Amino acid sequence: MVNENRKSVQFCRSNFGIIADIRDTGEVFAVVLTVKEKYRHRTATQNWIFPGGSQNPGESDKQTLVRELKEEISCEQKDLGIHYEDIHIILNLKKPADSGGLMTQNFWYIPASKVTDLRGEEQPQLREPDGALLGCPEMQSVDVIFRRQNMKLAHLAAIFIFMGKLMNKELSKKCFNVSPEVSALIRERYYNIVAPYLRKTHFFLERVRQSRSKENYARVLYSYFKVLDGLRQSERRGAKTVCRKENVSSVQEEDTGK
Repeated sequence: MVNENRKSVQFCRSNFGIIADIRDTGEVFAVVLTVKEKYRHRTATQNWIFPGGSQNPGESDKQTLVRELKEEISCEQKDLGIHYEDIHIILNLKKPADSGGLMTQNFWYIPASKVTDLRGEEQPQLREPDGALLGCPEMQSVDVIFRRQNMKLAHLAAIFIFMGKLMNKELSKKCFNVSPEVSALIRERYYNIVAPYLRKTHFFLERVRQSRSKENYARVLYSYFKVLDGLRQSERRGAKTVCRKENVSSVQEEDTGK
């Protein structure tokens, strides 16, 4: 019986969609959900995730994604109008599952223009079969998403990889049909924010590929969190230093004027 369970887990897949609004100005926005989860022996935690979920028997990855998006961002009330050719892979991540085997997480890009509507605040929160409570979807600027302490780490890695591809003129055209001109604007706007995280994310993904036990995966995940937290802390210190310098300069200018 245990072996059968493990075999079924081997083929367990979850699919998440990064619904992105890529603007001609180089600004990038994405749809996120809040999810409240209660773990054993722990209080409920609230995280940010991209909409999506697990595969049903007989579904392809893209069929899973379209069904989950319909359930989670429109409460199955509206036709999202997504065609399979508009869905592009960003990241394929394999991690140890709870009951043995490997679970595959796929992250996909869907242009925001292909998603007709998001369910609004007037519609109730959704309760998932595992008890998790999903908040209403919202469109957020990616630099806000980067800095969220409670963004799920696998999802954070996916958005960094996505932005890395967008900032590469060849990959942005090949993978997402984004023009080199817009790619250059995205790079100009986000490179300084994304680059340090992107380097660490590539290193994290390489170590994850070598993880075969849940304990090792947890260690890799924890070290990734510590690295990201360290980068965020240094960003904040840098911002405070700049702010202090600006304040000193303004005071000196005022004294000079007197």
